[in-house]
Amino acid sequence: MNQTSTMKTVMKNVRKLWLLPLLMIGNVLQAQEHTVAREWNEELLFAITNDVARPTVHARNLFHISAAMYDAWAAYDQNHDCWLLGQTRGEYTSVFNGVAIPEDAETLKAYREEAISFAAYRMLFFRFQNSFAFSFMMPRINALMDEKGYNRFNASADYINGGPAELGNYIAQQMIAFGQQDGSNEPNDFNNQFYVPANDSILVDSPGNPTLSDPNRWQAISLATGQLGQAGDTLTETPPHLSPEWGYVVPFAMTDADKVIYERDGFEWPVYHDPGPVALIDTTEHIGLESQYKWGFTMVSVWQSHLDPDDETMWDISPGGMGNVDYQYPQSWEEYADFYNFFEGGDPGQGHPVNPATGMPYEAQIVKRADYARILAEYWADGPDSYTPPGHWYEIINRALFDHPDFEYKWMGVGEELDKLEYEVKMYFALGGAMHDVAVSAWSVKGYYDYLRPVSAIRWMCERGQCTDSMASNYHPAGMPLIPGYVETVEEGDPLAGDNNEHLGKIKLYTWRGPDYITYTGSFSTHPIDYAGVGWVLGENWWPYQRPSFVTPPFAGYVSGHSTYSSAAASLLEMITGDAYFPGGMAEFVAEQEEFLEFEVGPSETIKLQWATYRDASDQCSLSRIWGGIHPPVDDIPGRYMGMVIGPDAVNFANSLFNTDRPAVENVTPNQPVYNIEDIGSTLTLSIAYDQEMDTNVLPSVEYMEDNPLENSLSFISAEWVNSNMYEIQYEVLNGNEKLDNIIIRIDDATNEMGNVQNVFLSSHPFIIDTDRPVITNVALNQMLLNDQLANQGNFVVTITVNEACDTGVMPVIEFISSADLSETLIYSESNSQWINTTTFEAHFEFNDNNEEIQDIGIQVLGVLDAAGNGQEPFETLDLFSIDTKNPLLDDLVVNDAVLNIQAINNNALFLDWYFDEPMNTSLTPSFSFPNDNPMGTSLTLNNVSTGWQGTEGNHYRMAFNLLPPENEFFDIVLTVSNFRDLAGNNLMETTYDDLFIIDTKRPSVTELQPSSAIISDSDVGSSGFQVLIAYDEPMNQLQNPVVSLSADVTISNSVSFNFIASEWVNDSTFEARFNVTDQNVEVEDINITVGFAQDAAGNSQNSLTLEDWIDLDTRNPELLVLSA
Repeated sequence: MNQTSTMKTVMKNVRKLWLLPLLMIGNVLQAQEHTVAREWNEELLFAITNDVARPTVHARNLFHISAAMYDAWAAYDQNHDCWLLGQTRGEYTSVFNGVAIPEDAETLKAYREEAISFAAYRMLFFRFQNSFAFSFMMPRINALMDEKGYNRFNASADYINGGPAELGNYIAQQMIAFGQQDGSNEPNDFNNQFYVPANDSILVDSPGNPTLSDPNRWQAISLATGQLGQAGDTLTETPPHLSPEWGYVVPFAMTDADKVIYERDGFEWPVYHDPGPVALIDTTEHIGLESQYKWGFTMVSVWQSHLDPDDETMWDISPGGMGNVDYQYPQSWEEYADFYNFFEGGDPGQGHPVNPATGMPYEAQIVKRADYARILAEYWADGPDSYTPPGHWYEIINRALFDHPDFEYKWMGVGEELDKLEYEVKMYFALGGAMHDVAVSAWSVKGYYDYLRPVSAIRWMCERGQCTDSMASNYHPAGMPLIPGYVETVEEGDPLAGDNNEHLGKIKLYTWRGPDYITYTGSFSTHPIDYAGVGWVLGENWWPYQRPSFVTPPFAGYVSGHSTYSSAAASLLEMITGDAYFPGGMAEFVAEQEEFLEFEVGPSETIKLQWATYRDASDQCSLSRIWGGIHPPVDDIPGRYMGMVIGPDAVNFANSLFNTDRPAVENVTPNQPVYNIEDIGSTLTLSIAYDQEMDTNVLPSVEYMEDNPLENSLSFISAEWVNSNMYEIQYEVLNGNEKLDNIIIRIDDATNEMGNVQNVFLSSHPFIIDTDRPVITNVALNQMLLNDQLANQGNFVVTITVNEACDTGVMPVIEFISSADLSETLIYSESNSQWINTTTFEAHFEFNDNNEEIQDIGIQVLGVLDAAGNGQEPFETLDLFSIDTKNPLLDDLVVNDAVLNIQAINNNALFLDWYFDEPMNTSLTPSFSFPNDNPMGTSLTLNNVSTGWQGTEGNHYRMAFNLLPPENEFFDIVLTVSNFRDLAGNNLMETTYDDLFIIDTKRPSVTELQPSSAIISDSDVGSSGFQVLIAYDEPMNQLQNPVVSLSADVTISNSVSFNFIASEWVNDSTFEARFNVTDQNVEVEDINITVGFAQDAAGNSQNSLTLEDWIDLDTRNPELLVLSA
C-alpha cells in the first residue's frame, strides 16, 4: 500500500471513530461493566472494521471466535456439549479429554474468563495476522490481556496438566486446525478454486455496459480510481467474486437435508436452502414490466428518485407509522407488486398502535422521505469501515439488548435470569452460528445462480433501448420499459441530447444523479459539501446510491445477503429473548443533521431510525438495499424466507448443545486420598457418583491419563454399580516403588436410563500413590571450612534437599560424624531451623570458636517423611566439612635496618619479613598502616615489586619500602597490619608492633659556639688553654667527634692548634673543643672557625659550619715606645 492510500486509511479510520453510530435505546445509554465475552466480541468487531469487507469471512470469524468462547465456557459444564471440542465437524475430529471443574463458583467464573480470553486472543491473532487491521488490533488486545493479569506469552496447550489458559490455547489451536480444512480455502486466503466469471468487468466510470455478454450472470465492477477496501484502502485490482464456492464450507446447524448439489461449468455446486431459479431476461421476448427482471431492476431506479432532499414528501417513520409487516412475504411473482410500492417506495407495513412496554402510542416522527431513504441506504450498507452485515447484528444486540437497563437475561424468554456471562456467550454463539449458516447458504446460492447487480442490468438495458414502443427506432426486446416521468427517451431539444444530438433516442432515467453531481473537499476529497439530488440522467450513466469508490459489493446479487442475515438474526432474537419487541418496546439510531451521511451532505435534520421489533429492523434493512441501488426485490424476498428458516434452526441446534439432559459425574472419591508404603496390600476403592439414575447395564469407561497406576502400583479387583447412582472400582495397592502425583482420570460412556450418554469427565488428582521412599539428593553447607569469620557470625547452616515433597510438620535430625566431640562447637538451633519449602530443609547451628582444628567431618540425616508418610532412605555423607578456628602465630618478624638515615635513602631501603607458623592464604594482600608517626608518602613508599609472599611454602611475607630524600624524623612509629589469614581464613591475632624502626634523615645542626674567652690572649696559653663549647640541635654520636679548626689570613697554627685528643663530648648534644695556645707574641684579628664531621645518633653527618671573623688572637706583649718625664 502506498503512502497516500495508507494516510487515506488512517484518516478514514479517524473519521470513522467519531462518526461511528451509537445505537440508542429509548434515549438511554447504559455505562455497564462488560463481561469478558462482550469485551472480546468488541475487539473482534473493531478488527473487522479495519479489515477487508468480506461478509462471508467475517461471519465465519464471528462464529468461530464465538464458538471458541462458548467451548471455553461449556468445557466446565458437564450438562453442555461443546461445539468443537470432543466432536467431529465435517471431516475434522477434535480430541478432548475434559477438564477438572472447580467446585466453588468464583474459581469456576475465573477459569471460564481466563479460558475465554486465551481462546479469543489466539484466534484474533491468527485470523488477523495478515490483515490491515493487525497493527490497530494488537496493541488493544495485548493491553486487554495485560489488564487482566494474564501471561499472553504462555502458548502451552497442555490443558490436562495446565489450567484455563492452556485450555483456551488448545481451543484456539483446534479451531484454527479445523478452519484450515473446513472448505473455506483459508490457507490460500479464501481464494476461489474454480469459479470463473461469465462476463468481463464493467468500468463504471465509462458510459454504458458494453462488456456484459450474459445479462443473467454476475459482472465484476472496475473503477478507474480503484475499489475502496474495508479499511478505507484503495484496491488496485478489480475485486473477484467473493466466496462463490462457500457452499463447500462446513456449516453450523444446516445438514445435508438442507442441501442440493447442482452441476455447472463441469463443477458441483452445493446449494443450501435453495430458493429456486431467479428471474431471468429473455433477450428475444417482447415484454415490458410484466417481466420480473425488468420490473425489479426498473423499480430500483424509480426508488432512487426518492433520494432528493429538496423533495417535500413527508413520512412518519416512527414505529407507529411503519413496520409491522405481515410475515407472509410474497410467495409468487404476482404478489410482489402488492408488497412493494413501486412508485412511492416502502412496503405494506402499517406500524404498531402502541408500545407494549409503555402501553402508550409511539410518538410520531415526521421527516422527509428523502432523508429517511438516504439514511437507511447508508446505515445498513455495511460496506467499508463497518462491522459488515453479520457484525452489524452483534452491534445491535450489544447496544440494544445488553446495554438496555430493562433487558432480562432469560433464555428463550422464560425461567430465571441466567448469569450474564453464560447468556452472552450463548447468544454470541447462536447468533454466530446463524450468521455463518447465512453466509454458507446465501453465498452458495450466489455462487450457483451467479445473478447480476442493478448497475450492470440497468445500464445494459438502457444501452439496448426501450421495450415498450416496438415501432420506435430505439426499440429492443431487452430494453428498459418506458414509464412516463421515470423512464423516457431523449428527444430533440432535451438538455441531455448533447451539443450535436449525439444522445438522441437514448434512454434517460429520473433518478439519483450520481457522484458526479457532488462536490468534495479535504486532502483526499472525502468531505462532501452538497448532495447530488434527483433529476434526469442518461441511463447509460446510472449509479447506485453508494460511495463512488464502492459502487456495489463484489459478489452476485441473488439472494440478498443483507436480507438473509437480518431475517435470520430477527428470527433468532425473537426466539432467544421470547419477545418480538426490543427491550423497552423500541430501539433507535440517531443520525445527526448534516453529519451522518458519508458521501453527500445530509440528513437535512437530525433523524432517528426507530424499530419496535427485531423484524421491523430486518425489513428496514432489506428495503435499504433497494433504495441503495444494490438489489432488486427478487434478491430480497427469498433471502428473508431463507433467514426465517436458518435463524430458528440455529437456535434449535444451539439449544441441543445447551439442554443435553446428559448425566453428570458429581464426584470421584477414593477411600483415602494418599496411599503409601504402609498401604501395600490394602484395597483402594474408587467411588464415582452420578447426578441421576443410570443404566447399570452400561459400564463407564475409566481411563488413567498422565500417571497410570495400573502399570505398577494398582491391580484391578472388581468394578460394579453398587446402586443406580454409584459406580465403584476396587484395586489392590502394590509395591510399585514409585510416586504418582499426577493421576488424572477420564470417565466417559456411562448412560442414564433415557439412553443419554454422559459428557466426558476429567477427575484431576483424586488420589496419590507414593510407595517410593524420599531420597536426600543433596546436603549443602553455607561454608565447607568453618573458621573464625563464621564463628563471629555465629551461624552454620546445613541445607537438605529431598527429591519429593515432604511432611513439613516433621523436622529431620542432623548428626555429625567425627572422632572429635562437637557438642560445644556446633549447637542445634531449633527455633531458626525450618522447612523453606516442601523439599528443602534448613538446619541452623550456633558455631563457637574453640580455637581448634578438626578435619573430615561427615553428616547423617534421619527422620525425613515425604508427604505420603514414607520414611526416607538412610543417608550419610563423610568428609563433608572441616573446622579450623586456630589462629596463625608469628614465628619471627625481621627488620633489615632499625634506623633509617640519610645513607639509607634508596629503593628497598627497608625490609619487614614476616615468618608464620603455618601456611597462609597467599591470595590475600595484607594491609598496613602507621597510626602514630606516619612516614608514608613523605619518607616511605611501598615497593610493590619487592613486596609480596616469598617462596612456595606460604609462610613468609615481605614488605619492602623505598626511603625518600626529604629530611624527616619519625621516632614514634607504630605499625598495624590486617588481612593476614591462614588457609582456613583465620586472622593473625597480633596486629600492632612498636619500635620496629625509626627514620632520621635530618642532618644535625650547630646551634651555638661559645668560646672560653672573648680574645685568645696570654691568659689562654697552655695545653687546652682555649675551649669552645659547640651545641647541636639533637643528640649526637658520641663516638664521632667533630673536627674544629681556626684559620686567618696569616698562619696561626704555631699559635693555636686543635687538641683532638683532649676534646670531648660533655653531654649528648654538646662538644667541648680544646685548643693548645702558644705565646708567639703575635696579634691576629678576624680569625675564622670551622666545625665539621660530627654525626647525630642516627649517623647523619652534619653539614660543615664556618664562621668568619669569629675571634681575635693577641699574645703580643706591649712595648714602651716613649717614656717621658
